Amino acid sequence: MKTQSSAPLCFTVFNDYLGFALTLTIFAPLILSNHFIGEMAFKERSFILGLLLASYPLMQFFSAPFIGGLSDRYGRKPLLMVTIFISMLCYVLGGLAIINHSLVLLFMARIFGGVVAGNVTAAQAAIADMSNFDNKTRNMAYLTSAVGIGFIAGAVVGGKLTEYGFATPFWFVASLFFLNFLQVLIFFKETRVIQLSMTSFRLTEHISRTVKTIRLIELRPYFMIFFLSAIAINFFIQFGGAFLKVKFFLGAPQIGDYYGLIIMGFLLSTLFLIRFFSKHFDIKNLATITLLGMAFLVATIALLGSPIWLYLPFFLYGIGNGLFNASIYPMVSNAAEKEDQGKAFGVLVSINSFAQVFAPAVSGLLFAYHPDIPLLFGSLIFFITGIISLCTFSFILRGHKS
Repeated sequence: MKTQSSAPLCFTVFNDYLGFALTLTIFAPLILSNHFIGEMAFKERSFILGLLLASYPLMQFFSAPFIGGLSDRYGRKPLLMVTIFISMLCYVLGGLAIINHSLVLLFMARIFGGVVAGNVTAAQAAIADMSNFDNKTRNMAYLTSAVGIGFIAGAVVGGKLTEYGFATPFWFVASLFFLNFLQVLIFFKETRVIQLSMTSFRLTEHISRTVKTIRLIELRPYFMIFFLSAIAINFFIQFGGAFLKVKFFLGAPQIGDYYGLIIMGFLLSTLFLIRFFSKHFDIKNLATITLLGMAFLVATIALLGSPIWLYLPFFLYGIGNGLFNASIYPMVSNAAEKEDQGKAFGVLVSINSFAQVFAPAVSGLLFAYHPDIPLLFGSLIFFITGIISLCTFSFILRGHKS
């Protein structure tokens, strides 16, 4: 980093993913029991759970490139401040929805929260603004670590807070977003140099430039690998909580413990292991190896018959997930032009958001037949993506050498 701390940016991403992780440990026990919506068939509950999980990333899918493009045009700070404040209001609305047993209000909170969650792109682009080629992998790893810490708070602390009521975690996140708003307002300095000629904004021009970014030959391989991996990750992550509840009869606090193991591995890899591997291995090869490793681990989790044996696979999965994410983001940033960093990261967030919509929607249907099926399906996609990654990145490396 150059002159300012990345703490406000990391805290923003931390809060976004903390709020996302809350849903993984709270919504399955909330929706699959009679606590919130009363008597209903299991298949109907599974379908509603899938829709509720998908509503947030569906809106993020549409908003992420838009917010990334606006931050390229108007600067990172204004977009961060507005979206953080609205996020705080959305979590207040979510808490009120649970207190009043209103599924409609809960959907509204997740939908509008998903719209402003596209601010992850502005934070990622600001990190890219503050980095150079030599330290970009390390700095992106810091931001990725904030994702992991957010998951720890969301999955573990969020699960524990449900002992005081399912609305309590929502009040907790709302208060964090309020502190985040003050932090960005006071301490964050704009990283994007804005010229007067850049201050006009046309939606058609934004869409055109975003589509152009997606079509860039240099970025296509990374977008394709990220897209497939994001689908596989979300098949496991988004219905892992429901898998643990139905197959092993675990509650929200116990489910949070397993997600905590994932993020412990995630933090170990993004804070420490990535430094070693990025110095001694090409990160393209590292991404391929981790994809194949996660395919094996997710299949193992689905097939094991006792929750005691799941601790190690969950932890190792977190390591693989962290190494993959710490590899793919700097690869995309290095391949994108400096003036299109926001749009490039916006495309990544939209891809991930689409995966977060597709995976729970399909998983909800598959889960109704057997809790193992979504995980096995995710394992298969991990394996296919690893093979595609091996072939694609090998071709890119040969092209660079020639």
